Amino acid sequence: MFSVVAVTLLMLGLTAAWVPGIAWGLAVLGVQYWARLALDPAGTALWAPLFGAGLLLCAETAYLSLEIREEARTRLRGRLLTVTLLALGGAVAGELALLAATLLPARGFVLVVAGTAAVAALLAGLVAMAGRARSEDSGG
Repeated sequence: MFSVVAVTLLMLGLTAAWVPGIAWGLAVLGVQYWARLALDPAGTALWAPLFGAGLLLCAETAYLSLEIREEARTRLRGRLLTVTLLALGGAVAGELALLAATLLPARGFVLVVAGTAAVAALLAGLVAMAGRARSEDSGG
């Protein structure tokens, strides 16, 4: 049921009928996965970093599809490559944090520190990418 709502919201956003539908659709998918993770942590925890990377790719490509203009197509390949590498890097960092948490005795602490570092690195990459895109748009 929630997947249908999420896809409907995403479609509204992608068709530009209601652009905030992209964010709301991704939020519904995130909450749906979070609920599943809370109900079955053992079965879905290994997929959490990959799911997060997938949500990042969905969000970026959805918004990118709305802003593609003729003059922006030259930067499209580099931007997609950067986002894909950030998503893959975030997923790998998350999986490594989960692996370290299962192998090391201080599981909770290691997981929190490694997860925080992975999220901080991903966020720093996104902020750097946004700053670079903004400077390119202003002609700098």
